[in-house]
Amino acid sequence: MRLSQILKSGATAVLRRFKSRFPFRPQGQSAPDEQKWELTVSETAAYHRGLVAESPNADQVDDRAWSDLELEKIFTRLNRCVTPLGAQYLYALFRNYQTQPANLAANVNAYETFKSEPQVQSALRAALTKLNRRESADLADFLMGPPPTVPARYRFLYMASALAIACPFGLFFSAWFLPASMAFWGVNIFLCYLYSPGLVRHSPALLTLGLLLACLPKIAQALQGTNLPELGKLQTSAPVARKIQKRISLAFLRGHGGDDLTRILIEYLNMLCLFEVIALCRAIQAVNQKRQALLKLFQVVARLDALQGISNVLAEYPSVCVPEIKAGRQFSFREIQHPLVRNPVCNSIEGSGNSLLLTGTNMAGKTTFIKTLAVNLLFAQTLGVCLAKKAVLPPARVRTLIEREDIITSGQSYFYFEASELLRMLNDAAQSGREYWFVLDEIFRGTNTLERVSAGSAVLNYLTSYGLVIASTHDHELCTLLRNDFDLYHFSEVINGNEARFDYRLRKGPCTTRNAIKLMAIAGFPKSVTDLAGKLAAGGHSPVELPRIRHV
Repeated sequence: MRLSQILKSGATAVLRRFKSRFPFRPQGQSAPDEQKWELTVSETAAYHRGLVAESPNADQVDDRAWSDLELEKIFTRLNRCVTPLGAQYLYALFRNYQTQPANLAANVNAYETFKSEPQVQSALRAALTKLNRRESADLADFLMGPPPTVPARYRFLYMASALAIACPFGLFFSAWFLPASMAFWGVNIFLCYLYSPGLVRHSPALLTLGLLLACLPKIAQALQGTNLPELGKLQTSAPVARKIQKRISLAFLRGHGGDDLTRILIEYLNMLCLFEVIALCRAIQAVNQKRQALLKLFQVVARLDALQGISNVLAEYPSVCVPEIKAGRQFSFREIQHPLVRNPVCNSIEGSGNSLLLTGTNMAGKTTFIKTLAVNLLFAQTLGVCLAKKAVLPPARVRTLIEREDIITSGQSYFYFEASELLRMLNDAAQSGREYWFVLDEIFRGTNTLERVSAGSAVLNYLTSYGLVIASTHDHELCTLLRNDFDLYHFSEVINGNEARFDYRLRKGPCTTRNAIKLMAIAGFPKSVTDLAGKLAAGGHSPVELPRIRHV
């Protein structure tokens, strides 16, 4: 009785240890569409990192544009994926320009399929439910990182396992088999604890891979009757998927046990007879042999999840179109909008082939509008759609200078930071030979007015030789200096008494009003301050002695 209690106590401890390694938990009863995971930035970018490692010179959205255009927030807004796999694929889709029109057309075909056949989308989301778990995020690194290794000469473990099983049967013939059995069991326990840590750390990814392969028949069934090319890829890969799934299933024997007693027995057999170590080695070897085929299956499933999620969220926008992408510098948008702005004021613009210069007061909408243009240009070349009623665009890459963060921590002055970023743009454009959209907000805001206007006009003029420049400014002098190469637009506000109202409407021509001092008065600045500011502005900053303002 005492021995059985000791064995049960020891097995319970072992079971607790392995449960922490192999997260077999009953699925909750939450709705299938509810995301049961939240990924870190590093986990979200895992698939993208793998693509960059394979093709470091691929055509990617750079980090500056990603930050300036708040694409992380946009990604979160559009992420309606069921699984972490889909979220990782969606992130990579945002970060990589599609240079082949066929790839963009395939994206659009998927959106339209899921939109026109909602039952297909519902069936697909249901088929992906088992992958709706945070551990699924490990699969990208597992398949795209360095291949996992197994112990050298691991096949000798078969002999150790066979002897540990055979020797106890020898007790029917001679008691001398008892010490032999104990010796082999001791050796196997040592081997189990020697090799298990290196093998078990791959168990979450193997488990996810097994779940992914188990989902494939349901996914293929959900896509029946559609023209999606992913269906053919799933059907072609079915034999390989079934073979690998069987290998992986054997490595998780404990997960299929009924009660705790059965699972405890399995734990002891795994330790004494090395069943699990051998099964993990076989599973890892099988995965390594079919690594490329499994990666393609990962990409198919992740892509389907990402595209059905995008189709879901695009239905919430009033206008979505497939843009016409053609060479040149002319572009047009009809009723374009930003994906993060609720109840937007949609503007239209018809480019003449010249660059754009926008003027207007703060909060009038300049920065949001130039971001809107840049984001939709990226959408057109990554997702294949624009948030507009109609769009005609050139195949240009986006470079931005909008936000100016990390200046203090980097030890740079404001002006030097801007100059360095602009020089990087110039060098990249000169070396790549591509057309660009340079999206710039208030260039050289970190220096004095005279040099800001002089340097700004020179740089903006130079950039036009490499692509379209879309710039905003408060310096009306730039409108005069750049009027030959830039189309002028502006945003303005309407001031009624003590109230300022912004209509966010784009208007042709330069801004002809100066309302900053009026806005200061509306904001509540002391009257003595706004009166003096108005007097100085009216005099064109001519040298005067400022009066001493006394506080009362």
